[in-house]
Amino acid sequence: MPVFNVDGIGKGELRVTGPVQPAAGIQKSIDVSLVDKAPRARVISRIKNISDRTLNYAAWSLSVMRPGGRAFVPLDVGDP
Repeated sequence: MPVFNVDGIGKGELRVTGPVQPAAGIQKSIDVSLVDKAPRARVISRIKNISDRTLNYAAWSLSVMRPGGRAFVPLDVGDP
């Protein structure tokens, strides 16, 4: 089972860093921070190149939750 490190990086902020992936040449991390005085969280995904060569990757992640969970998503209700 992979080992993840979780570090507090500021007030209301944490960083989850995954294990090094030598075959892919990367290490992934996610920063989660609560927005002060707002019902929001900010999520930043990062990919670190740990190889000795140039790599092309795109950092993206899926937001998932357990069955029966709730998500609050802002929708633009302005003119298209």
